[in-house]
Amino acid sequence: MTIANVTAGTIIDPAWGNSVADALNNRVITWAINSADQTGITTAVDVTGLTATWTADASHLYRISAELSIGASAAPSIAAIYITDGASGSKVWRRTNVAASAQSELIATELVTGLSGSVTRKIRAIAQFGGSITVYGTGDQKGSLIVED
Repeated sequence: MTIANVTAGTIIDPAWGNSVADALNNRVITWAINSADQTGITTAVDVTGLTATWTADASHLYRISAELSIGASAAPSIAAIYITDGASGSKVWRRTNVAASAQSELIATELVTGLSGSVTRKIRAIAQFGGSITVYGTGDQKGSLIVED
């Protein structure tokens, strides 16, 4: 039996060790939520509050996910978000068109293994074209950064 064949009610062979438990039970290592709107963004900026640091194990696979709600100024814009390391080195980025005076959701995910020691990931945003953008962080439009093992 492979891990892909495990379903509810299946008896798991203890000889498989922890690999099955690891595959079935991803866990949140750390997370962050922004709590204020950031307006007038035209150049790359750190999204306030969306930084996470954890102690990584090189044998683990990590999923780092970011989700932001972004609005455009009066002009249409191309907005991008980046998952970066602590020194702002880009790891993953995603972009979208945002219509004038509208908003869009952006989601980016990094899958990575081989990290060890203290690791930092942060979220950055930029208006790549057009007018400025706003990263929302209030009410039910808060952005998030989640690190899972």
